[in-house]
Amino acid sequence: MTGNPAGRVVSISEAVRHPQGWPHHLRVLGQYEARREAADWPASHVIGIARRSRPYRGPELPGAHLLLHFDDVEEPDHPEAPGPEHIEAAIGFVDALPNDARLIVHCLQGLSRSTGMTLGLLAREVSPVRAAYLLHCCRPVAMPNRLVVRLWDDRLGLGGALVKAAELFPCEVWRHGDGLGNFPHRRRPRGGKATKGGTA
Repeated sequence: MTGNPAGRVVSISEAVRHPQGWPHHLRVLGQYEARREAADWPASHVIGIARRSRPYRGPELPGAHLLLHFDDVEEPDHPEAPGPEHIEAAIGFVDALPNDARLIVHCLQGLSRSTGMTLGLLAREVSPVRAAYLLHCCRPVAMPNRLVVRLWDDRLGLGGALVKAAELFPCEVWRHGDGLGNFPHRRRPRGGKATKGGTA
């Protein structure tokens, strides 16, 4: 899917595993976007990701804000690498969200750390391929941080399936299906005939 790199809001109508039934109503943004778009899409909760050495300039929601400190690195022995504690903190925060929560997940640019975190959050509810499709819908420019994805894969016991799904990024046009057996990129042309491989 192309278009606005900020993407759109995503929700999981089939969400059943969240303790409060939250449908994962969320957006993935960069830090500047999160501040700029706060008026148009006021979030009730925020997960911000930032380097500990860099001043945090994202939106502030006291009492409804989880700030995670790690860098966009993929070497687990790096001093500012993401770790299992960050995954557990995100799970604890998200599991406490009410059913009507509107969540923004952001890092500095909204490309790697935040998209890796969001991919894992979505994969708690749906298959890895479905999670990747939904991530692409809400953030077409996603390039999920591979270490964050590996941590989620291990935490969810997915045996490498989430890592494999993350390898489909970056992807300008999503051609890998929606995880439900459909291929939304195969659109019917104006002439009325189905495209090759599509359905009439």
